[in-house]
Order: sequence, then C-alpha cells, then structure tokens
Amino acid sequence: MRGVYAILISVRGRVRIRVGSLGRLSFKPGVYVYVGSGSGEASTSIEGRLIRHFSKTKRRHWHIDYLLSNSQVEPIVAVFSETKGSYECALAKVLSESVWAKSPFKGFGSSDCSCLSHLIYFKDLSVNLVERVVKNSFRALCLTPRRSSVIR
Repeated sequence: MRGVYAILISVRGRVRIRVGSLGRLSFKPGVYVYVGSGSGEASTSIEGRLIRHFSKTKRRHWHIDYLLSNSQVEPIVAVFSETKGSYECALAKVLSESVWAKSPFKGFGSSDCSCLSHLIYFKDLSVNLVERVVKNSFRALCLTPRRSSVIR
C-alpha cells in the first residue's frame, strides 16, 4: 500500500537523545506525532515503514529511528491513508497548524523538503485527543484515515 501515515508517540519522561545530524535534542514528556510516507513496495510501502518504526531493533538511519530506539519512547498507534499522490508535507503542515501543536525541532524528519518539521508535539493532550486531531487533519485533506495499533 502506498500513502501517508502519522505515528502517535508517547515520551514518558524528559529525555536527551542524539538524533543524527541534528545533534542532542531534549524531548519533553507528552505525545508527539511523526508524519511519513510509504511510496514504494515491500519495505518502502506504508506497511513496511510502520513495521520498521514499531520495531525496537533496527539500524538507526532516519531521525525517527533515534527517537523510537529510546527506552522512554513508545509508538502507540499509527493512522494512515492510501493515496495516489504525495501528502506527507501537506499533512505535517495541517497538523502543525493545530492550536495545540508545536514543532519542537527544526528539520526533524524534513531534511529532504522545505517543511519546518515532520515531528509535532502536543503538550497537555491525551493520546485519544491527539488521535482525534490527527484523524481530522487527514479528513481536512480529503483523506480517509485508517487506524493501525502497534505492529511488531
């Protein structure tokens, strides 16, 4: 399947993580959303990307790999939609415009585009409320959100 996805991530405590070329970053506790895309087959499909992201054992290559490899960080759920075109940047933009959203790190997950970040922080919101915001953001782009719980 090809399309766009958003992973809801729980950071349980304040952590400092070295994130590739971005250096050491301080993550506050709360819910983060990472936006990505799967535009190919097998490992580069949505399914392949989500399997990689939800796995704790992987070679760290992308910014998100560094974050998800930390023991205080847990991917909770993925919301995705099959698409024919590229919606990754559009979804990141819609999410970042939410009244509760903050883009904590410039360039996180967006080194190959002009977006500020593909990681969005939702301070003081529950996972359920963030999931609602994410699904509404998909709908704002005329996409049908589908939910996938933890894939291992």
